[in-house]
Amino acid sequence: MKLLTPGRLFVKVCGLTRLEDAVVCGEAGVDAIGINFFPGSKRYHGIEEAREWLPEVPAGLLRIGLFVNAGIGEIERVAGSGLLEGIQLHGDEPVEFTEAVQQIGLPVLRAVALREERDLERIAEDPAEAFILDAFAPGVYGGTGHRCDWPLAARAVREFPEKVLILAGGLTPGNAGEAVRAVRPAGVDTASGVEIRPGVKDGGMIWGFAGAARAKPDYSDME
Repeated sequence: MKLLTPGRLFVKVCGLTRLEDAVVCGEAGVDAIGINFFPGSKRYHGIEEAREWLPEVPAGLLRIGLFVNAGIGEIERVAGSGLLEGIQLHGDEPVEFTEAVQQIGLPVLRAVALREERDLERIAEDPAEAFILDAFAPGVYGGTGHRCDWPLAARAVREFPEKVLILAGGLTPGNAGEAVRAVRPAGVDTASGVEIRPGVKDGGMIWGFAGAARAKPDYSDME
């Protein structure tokens, strides 16, 4: 899975449950969608339901499966559907688990909730192909609408220029452009920021989010 296109900010919309939202994402130039396979999430969408529409997702739109503290067997079962191009680990999984999941043969995105400087150590240690820099919320795994620590995220971007770092946490059409200019991430990710209600997206907000994120940053030197 190739996340980055030179000169283009990567945009992901997470927590989809409907084909019509995926179609809008494709039309708006979104690069990837996330399907939440965590039963504890208000955006949970089982593979049995997802099978009904994931095969119809527009070509070129990467399908990422999100898991939280799932067993390797469950991840293998879902990935075995052949409907995913990537796996996102969004829980408390250790570095060794990332390595085990990579054996499935799909790229792994690792979420890191930023609260303090030592959280950056996970980025240095983990072999994931990309990292989702998210907001910290006690006992909650993403999708809270809380804003990530932008200064700490910007520091991560400076300290790990060789890593693919994607900013998440409270991003909306209204602040996506500001976030990109402040942090200079390789990409942005949103869930609640473009929703009517959990799992149901607003088409206009998807267009607005993608457009705002890509409006002005100069990424001509991105490799």
